[in-house]
Amino acid sequence: MYFMQFVGLVFAFCALSAVAAEAPKLRLPEDVRPVRYAADLTLIPGEKTFSGAIDIDIEIAKPTPLLWLNATELTIRQATIGSQPVTIEPGNDDFVGLRPTKTLAAGKARIHIVYQGKISEKSSAGIFQGLDGKQPYLFTQFESIDARRAFPCFDQPDFKTSWQMTLHVPKEQAASLEETAAALDEITATVNKTSEGANHGREATASIRPSRTSAEISGESPW
Repeated sequence: MYFMQFVGLVFAFCALSAVAAEAPKLRLPEDVRPVRYAADLTLIPGEKTFSGAIDIDIEIAKPTPLLWLNATELTIRQATIGSQPVTIEPGNDDFVGLRPTKTLAAGKARIHIVYQGKISEKSSAGIFQGLDGKQPYLFTQFESIDARRAFPCFDQPDFKTSWQMTLHVPKEQAASLEETAAALDEITATVNKTSEGANHGREATASIRPSRTSAEISGESPW
């Protein structure tokens, strides 16, 4: 009898844990908010994938055992929150979970993620490729919820915050962030001109502080 009760309690606990790990349906929880992003992308026209790394400074309102981010068709290679390694929790097509070894305390922390994403040749969502004759070019389209195809992030219009973006491209090519800045409207942006990087490629860096998101500007936000 006692054994059966024990088994029942274990089963109930496992069931509750499974429910707790269920990915969000639409919106991210509001107990964790981004404060600042610093993203670094390596983009090579003609390739089918790109590589990226991102630091997200966050504010945590209450102790959190599991943190959810938006991510679509991104493969996370490595992730930490503060000094803690995290376990990647499968979500769904739009969400990925990060479970630290210990529950995150309320306060400030930094998420660091190294990842890989897909370059689309068929759609204009996220980072995609176009051709001018035989010359491939890469473009971005983040409206209204396609930024999550380029970065693991809090991809909602109520999570507006500052960004720093750095692009690395082959030496014989150029990278531009001016149009990204212009698309966000009403921003403060500092765009460094394309320069030679340490890896003999080229890089462009922009610091962007939006007052509203491109999703809101386009009128296509699902929120």
